[in-house]
Amino acid sequence: MVLLLGLAALFVGLGPYLTAHTSAGVVSVSGYALPQGMTVVAALLFAGLVAGLSTLPRLSRLRGATPVLHTIATAAATMGVLLAVFLLIVVSSVDTPADLIGSAADEAESVVVGLGWAGITLLALATAQAVVAFAALAYDIGLVQARRTPEPVHEPFLPPEPAPTDQPTKAETA
Repeated sequence: MVLLLGLAALFVGLGPYLTAHTSAGVVSVSGYALPQGMTVVAALLFAGLVAGLSTLPRLSRLRGATPVLHTIATAAATMGVLLAVFLLIVVSSVDTPADLIGSAADEAESVVVGLGWAGITLLALATAQAVVAFAALAYDIGLVQARRTPEPVHEPFLPPEPAPTDQPTKAETA
């Protein structure tokens, strides 16, 4: 699942990460055009590929390889979430020309910079990938265990059920 989320982040990075609304129109910037957006995509793709390595048969037979790979994938996915959040904070505090000019703001062109749909989707994908990677790591190191089927309850005053035998009964032999 972590691998699929990393591949989805790779393709979502092609979409508009930033949008700038000006009086002339809308300008969209892809995630690959920004170094910060590319870092988010690279961290999520790296986390997915490392998690995908843990499913290889030869590596899964090595003792301790799977928890180590899941630890690396969890760290990379968490780094992707933090980078996406920091980029969201930076985008929300971008100065417009009116803010930079100051007193001549009346003649300045108004520009509104915001996060595009790809930036929001990458943030959601990064969060989901980090949660899934942590769940896989928690299962590997024993923090979370699979449920066991309940054993049949034996009544204290009744004798235990006799075990089935493979010997034919008298009615079957006649």
